[in-house]
Amino acid sequence: MQAVEEGEPWAAPITLRYFQHLAALNTEIMLDRLFRTPQQLLADQNTFLALSRRSSPPA
Repeated sequence: MQAVEEGEPWAAPITLRYFQHLAALNTEIMLDRLFRTPQQLLADQNTFLALSRRSSPPA
């Protein structure tokens, strides 16, 4: 974001709200896991999906 601010001298500085900070942090964590251990990320997501389906009531 600093590059955007430096590249556009007329633009107002970018400020993030609290939920945007959380979204950026979550994105950084997921991308880190995706590029470091993609198979483990897939396994964790499948486990989460299986557990959430087991605990939710049938439709």
